[in-house]
Amino acid sequence: MARHSHYARLAGCLLVIVLAAGLSVAGAGRALILLMPRGAMGVEFFAMMHVFEQARLSVDVAAPEAGRYLFWEDTAEGVAWGAVGGYAWTVKMTYDEVVLANYDILILGPGHAHTWWYGEAQEKMEALFHAAVARSMPVAAISSGIQHLIELRLVTDRKVAQP
Repeated sequence: MARHSHYARLAGCLLVIVLAAGLSVAGAGRALILLMPRGAMGVEFFAMMHVFEQARLSVDVAAPEAGRYLFWEDTAEGVAWGAVGGYAWTVKMTYDEVVLANYDILILGPGHAHTWWYGEAQEKMEALFHAAVARSMPVAAISSGIQHLIELRLVTDRKVAQP
């Protein structure tokens, strides 16, 4: 693993801890994480879920399709998908089933925002984030997902945290 990758993960985990602490202090009850269509980075997702669990935050996860969701992880041999690293999650909610009124914050899950969002899934994700912002709901992104929210102009004139 490259040194810069290790530091990026540590910075990402630190931001998740800050986000969880802020949500706890603010009394946020429920968070919703949107996962991209094709798989996300496992270590970032599971670290985030662990921190949220420790902070006793209720978290739901949605993806374009319900069912088994495989994550990836960098290894010395390249990218490992799914069961190799134990990185799988059962997604119970699709984007179409999301009711934003049930949540206090909407979070774009980890992954490569520019390359892995596509088609109808991208349109639905963007619509959910625009609706959240229109409701003055806090939005967040893990890892490079923030680039996507910036491109959508969803963080303009809003408070943002930087590592």
